[in-house]
Amino acid sequence: MQTIELRTPAKINLVLDVLHRRDDGYHEIRSLIIKIGLYDRMAVGPGPEGCVEIACSDPSIPTDHRNLVHQAATRLSRHIGRHPGCTVRLDKGIPASAGLGGGSGNAAGALRALNTLWSAACSPQVLSELAADIGSDVPLFLGGAGAIVTGRGERVEPARLQWDGWIALVMGGVPVSTVETYRQCTPRSPERLHENLSELVVADHAAGLRAGMRNDLEQAVFAVEPRMRALFERVCEIAGRPARISGAGAVLFDLFDTEADARAYGERLRAGGIAHEIRIVRGPVAD
Repeated sequence: MQTIELRTPAKINLVLDVLHRRDDGYHEIRSLIIKIGLYDRMAVGPGPEGCVEIACSDPSIPTDHRNLVHQAATRLSRHIGRHPGCTVRLDKGIPASAGLGGGSGNAAGALRALNTLWSAACSPQVLSELAADIGSDVPLFLGGAGAIVTGRGERVEPARLQWDGWIALVMGGVPVSTVETYRQCTPRSPERLHENLSELVVADHAAGLRAGMRNDLEQAVFAVEPRMRALFERVCEIAGRPARISGAGAVLFDLFDTEADARAYGERLRAGGIAHEIRIVRGPVAD
């Protein structure tokens, strides 16, 4: 039986509006998200019946039932009423707890790979439903390069952005708790909800997108992790304009139309004393 090798991309939230807290404990959100050219690599193969064996290049990431890949395999096997086993090797290129969706992308990749490996024959709709049970961001990674996401994250509407450029990522290097960040967040009131997502989708240059980017979790991230506030303020001072935070994580980003512009931005930050890791990647990407 074959081993399936794949790579799973990261994501950034160009817009993240946090609305009211739902009865199920989640927050209602509205977000414009793109996948970006920063990847984890996975190798998914057969394993002993009933066993999910995960090996990961990052020793800080759990490989038991807490791992979303493990949960994906468990939910799929329950759905098909069989318990074939699998082995999964994860080579992490996406930092954990960074707001980039690395674990969610891994789970979506596992669902796709195991659907083939186990001859499960699940439809895209069924895989999407299983993905939503695993985590709010997981359904996003079953779709295309961009999406408008609503609900708690399970409703995904494809969005084909006109912009095709480069992203500079400044890695904060500190873990940020998503649960604690949402607890600290003040939801956006309806009168402050700007209906500009469709305008951003058709923007064909970085400046047009940049003007509309926002993240209602930013101040909560700064409250949970003051080192991110200090990094944000220093990056904005050097660059002369705000960067954005993706999701509830510890990564700042900015958009550029050319690779040269993105790399010049990174060099300016380094010259200004930013010692954090800076990565230049493409976006949006399909996978």
